[in-house]
Amino acid sequence: MAVYAYCILDNNVSYTTFTNLTFSIDGSLVGSFSHTPDGSGTFLYNQTVYANDSVPNGDHTFIIHSPRGMNASLVLFDYVEYMYDDISA
Repeated sequence: MAVYAYCILDNNVSYTTFTNLTFSIDGSLVGSFSHTPDGSGTFLYNQTVYANDSVPNGDHTFIIHSPRGMNASLVLFDYVEYMYDDISA
């Protein structure tokens, strides 16, 4: 099974556009992502913020979290994609 998470990233610096994310599967931390804007003012669409190709087949809980802290974080969630092996075929 595979799980991919996508976000839109903002490169404006006139407001909060820093992105800081953590990811968990079934209660275990499995990754993190951060993006600091480059000042170009452009939006980056369809950006992979998490990719995992080694999730065992079965039911899972996938959580995207923006941790609290000293920096505010902008989260422009786009979509999650998952793929699995159909063992019944």
